[in-house]
Amino acid sequence: MCNSFAAVTSHRKYDSPLSGIFLTLTSTPPKSMEVTCPSCFESFDIPAPPVAEVPCSLDYDCEVCCRPMMIECWEEDSEVVANARGIGEV
Repeated sequence: MCNSFAAVTSHRKYDSPLSGIFLTLTSTPPKSMEVTCPSCFESFDIPAPPVAEVPCSLDYDCEVCCRPMMIECWEEDSEVVANARGIGEV
């Protein structure tokens, strides 16, 4: 799956009520990671959780076959990696 806004950064200026201070908000696209459904074996991208929030488990439905799965996320070399498993799997 192609991420069409991979390197886009937008800047917006907002007037602040605090003594003429301008705030600049920068929005960058979330990183994504590829997972493979354990039921239909199709691959798709999901948004990666921030490194500060891993390890974690995500309850997720396959974007192709809609079956539920658990996605385990952890940090490896400052990157978030994941493994998907079916709900009934150990």
